[in-house]
Amino acid sequence: MLPKIVIDHTGSEDTEWQPRGTVSNKKSSGQKHQQFVDVSDKARKLAKIFNGVIKSESNFSICKGQFSIRFNCQNEHNFYLTADQINKLDLDQVKLSYKKYRLHLQRIFENKEGE
Repeated sequence: MLPKIVIDHTGSEDTEWQPRGTVSNKKSSGQKHQQFVDVSDKARKLAKIFNGVIKSESNFSICKGQFSIRFNCQNEHNFYLTADQINKLDLDQVKLSYKKYRLHLQRIFENKEGE
């Protein structure tokens, strides 16, 4: 973890240890919570596409020093995606690609059964 120096309005310094990307003042804490709510909503929709669930229920997980959401896939494997990765996803495109590849794999499987 990296040291974070916080300067209050009186000009005094206080050093505290926090994961990279975290913010230590109370105003930003509310912003962080709103960011979590926005990202977790999109993460739930993403997990639903793949029949998975999100495990980060009330706040971000920290993975490799970044705000992340913890998931379990349909096979209960555990993995993390960063908030930035989730924000950049186009869920409609993900859903379309998933259905396309799933159908392709199903056709391959059906052809092997017929042999």
